Amino acid sequence: MIGTGKCVIVAILASVLLIISFSQPTAAQAQAKPQYGGTFTWNHNGGVSKIGAPADNLGQQGNRNSFPALENLIKTDEQERIQPWLAESWTVAKDGKSITFKLRKGIKFHDGTPFNAEAVKYNLEAVLKANIPGSAVLNKVTSYDVVDELTLRLNLKEYDATLLPRLGQSLLGMIASPTA
Repeated sequence: MIGTGKCVIVAILASVLLIISFSQPTAAQAQAKPQYGGTFTWNHNGGVSKIGAPADNLGQQGNRNSFPALENLIKTDEQERIQPWLAESWTVAKDGKSITFKLRKGIKFHDGTPFNAEAVKYNLEAVLKANIPGSAVLNKVTSYDVVDELTLRLNLKEYDATLLPRLGQSLLGMIASPTA
């Protein structure tokens, strides 16, 4: 007969081995490649789900639901440094009165509409028109120049150091299909 103390030790060891075996990735999991396409299902218990373009001004909850579905023009990292995303690069003019974005090529929205400078211009204008929280910073933009299909210039009244971070950290820089 095994004593009670030995049974407890055996049970603990068995539990540890069971946990270790489930926490280690299998060879198939370690070799797995990212899967693209398919259906994204998100269960959210915050009430009736709404999702749409940031310019739809769905309120805090609805806009929060857009974050997993839409991409930003640029983004910020953990140290709040601005990083390329849908825009592969940008240049701020020496006088600070324009910012020129070079956009990534080969991107399409879920509905097949091409991602281009016209789509970005449309989204930025729509966000300002909808007057979503934080969009007042876009009042500094006097005009948008579509230089070519993948280049957009924002002409500014004056430079605003908050514009680029806001495009990377908020709904302002989220880009939705203009035809969807």
